[in-house]
Amino acid sequence: MEIIYFFFLLVKHALVDIGIQKCLGWLGKKYYWRMRPHLHYIGHGIGTILVLLPIGIIPAIIAGIFDWGCHWQIDFTKAKIIDVLEIDQQSNTYWWLLTVDQLLHYTTYLIIIIFFI
Repeated sequence: MEIIYFFFLLVKHALVDIGIQKCLGWLGKKYYWRMRPHLHYIGHGIGTILVLLPIGIIPAIIAGIFDWGCHWQIDFTKAKIIDVLEIDQQSNTYWWLLTVDQLLHYTTYLIIIIFFI
């Protein structure tokens, strides 16, 4: 059963990280307390809650808060590194940084599965 939840967390990730994020426009993720990027992070938390509702409302909410917090820290760190080091989106460095970013998000889902399912 865990693999099904993991799959749906990945589907949620694709929808929120690619599909919905595009609609939000520039988010300014390099700014830690700006509200605009939090719309994105909250979307991840809500998506995780919806995916995990069958396990119970309380664990689903806790997992959603965990996902929101992890997504915030991962995305902020990536955005800050890109800004400080002035990394061009066409560079190999950018794409490797994006790869690490995505692997950290997938690891977040693995942690959620291990501790909540």
